[in-house]
Amino acid sequence: FLCDIFSSAREQKGDVSILDLAGKVEKGAEILVVDNMSPLLAYKDAVVIFMGAGDIQKFAASYEELLSHSVKRTN
Repeated sequence: FLCDIFSSAREQKGDVSILDLAGKVEKGAEILVVDNMSPLLAYKDAVVIFMGAGDIQKFAASYEELLSHSVKRTN
């Protein structure tokens, strides 16, 4: 899974987009959006790592919130 590329305040914005990177992944890559982390629910009991800069913590928080609601529904 990939998420959007966040620009750094210290560096110039580049010309590579997340769509460019997704096209380079041999087995395909799904692009996640912070408002819909549900594709990750298919990986029950998996370790999910959020790596990046900028606003990557928003993706982790969104996934954590989704998991907390999923657990409440199953209990």
